[in-house]
Order: sequence, then C-alpha cells, then structure tokens
Amino acid sequence: MGSDCTTMRDWLDQESLEEAGESALSVSERSRLDAHLASCGECRAYQAEIERLEVVLRSGAIAVPEGFSARVVAALPPTGWESRHPLAWRLPVAVALALFAGATFTVARSAGDASFGSALLGALFALVSLGKAAALAGAGLLGATWNGLGLAIGNSLDTPGRIVTFALFVLSLNLLLFSLLRRRRSTAAEAAGRSRR
Repeated sequence: MGSDCTTMRDWLDQESLEEAGESALSVSERSRLDAHLASCGECRAYQAEIERLEVVLRSGAIAVPEGFSARVVAALPPTGWESRHPLAWRLPVAVALALFAGATFTVARSAGDASFGSALLGALFALVSLGKAAALAGAGLLGATWNGLGLAIGNSLDTPGRIVTFALFVLSLNLLLFSLLRRRRSTAAEAAGRSRR
C-alpha cells in the first residue's frame, strides 16, 4: 500500500464521517478518489468495508423517545456554583477575617501609641506584603525551570492593586478546589447510598 492509498483511505474515512449529502472533499479530490478507486482493488475493498460498517451501525440504531433529552437534563444533579447556598462561603470568609483580625491586632500592639486606623492600614499592608512574599517565593521555585514566569509574577505584583487582585484570584482558586472536593465527597456518599439499596 503506497502513500497514495493512505491518502485515499483517509479521504474515504472523512467521507464516512460526514453528514449524508455533504462531502468533505473538494470536487478535484473527489474525482481523484473516484479515479483511484477504479484502479485499486485494495481501496475498493476498504470502501466496501466502510459501507458494510455503516449499514451495521444504522441497523443497530435505537429510536430516541420523545422528550428524552429534557428528562436527562432534569435528572442531572444541580451544578456547583450556582446551586450553592451563600453559607458555603462562610468558612473561607471566616478564615480570611481571622487572618486580617490577627494581623491588625499584631500591628496595633507593635505600634504602641499609634491610632487604630493606622494599625488597620498597617495590617492590610502587612497581609499584602505576606501575599507578595508568598507569591514571589513560589515564583522563585518555579523560576528554576521557568525563569520568565518568575519575572512576570514579580513585575505584575509591583502595585497594591495588582497584589489584591492576585490574592482574590488565589482565594477564588482555593474556593473552587474546596467546592470540588466537597462535591466529590458528596457524590461518593450518594453512590454508596444507592449501592446499599
């Protein structure tokens, strides 16, 4: 079997995958294929095999009952984020608030006679600096193999606004991971409950 037969068989495969009445081949490709099939017994046998397979597949087709798609969609469990109750955010928000309160208390104690407002601002900048240091440390580890990534992260975290945006992005990823883990656990519990019945 030569390279011409390989191309022709690829074209036959493309033709078999197309909808009825539509051709995947151009007019010139179709005429080349027809000319090749007239002279090559192996490719004619391959075409006959594809046609037999299509007949077998069509004969085994099962009629889809009316409203089947709607019933399947209705039976699906609710999806993650849009079905979550607002209380699902309670733990991550509480952790973030606890960290912020701890940082505020630490800065207020170290400031001594400074006002509470400046302590609050100092705590905020301390948390931002902590996030930036963590991101840069992580980027440093990645920088061993991806030097450009470390530079990009370092340059992109040069203003407080960008740091806050990055922190919100990391928090969102953590929440997504948390919800996926909870979902997997609940799906496994449901499956175990069904198997007991």
